[in-house]
Amino acid sequence: MGYALVTVGTTEFVELIAAVSEKEPLSKLAQLGYEKVYIQHGAGPAPKIPNVPIEVASFDYMRGNPWKTLYENADLIISHAGAGSCLEALENRRRLLVVINESLMDNHQIELACALKECNYLEYCYPQTLTESLDSITKAELDNFEPGDPHQINHELRRLFCL
Repeated sequence: MGYALVTVGTTEFVELIAAVSEKEPLSKLAQLGYEKVYIQHGAGPAPKIPNVPIEVASFDYMRGNPWKTLYENADLIISHAGAGSCLEALENRRRLLVVINESLMDNHQIELACALKECNYLEYCYPQTLTESLDSITKAELDNFEPGDPHQINHELRRLFCL
């Protein structure tokens, strides 16, 4: 198998980065057949990686074609529940495990994750249940996400604004 990509987008989600950087989940990823893990830690501190049987690379941000290539070719994406990150993964038909950030006020992330799970597009968990959830996302039979057609809303906006 190829690689897993962990992403927090432009945010700081220290709990996810700390959870995924522990020996147990990294060893679980190796056991599941992943050869490498890329950890995009965003605005938070770089993770301290223990001695594990899997190659791990971390970085704060990556933009442009390198990021697009990394994202489009990941066998598994472990992500915060930001709408942009979720939709990017699903539109690229990537296997997606969303990790809920419980420290957010007015937490819309759980609502988005629940709605997408209800449609059978992804699995979600919390930082403290990450290792167990790696098994379930690997075994899950998920449905493909079909992106909408932006031409319809573009047409309506042009009509509305007389463009």
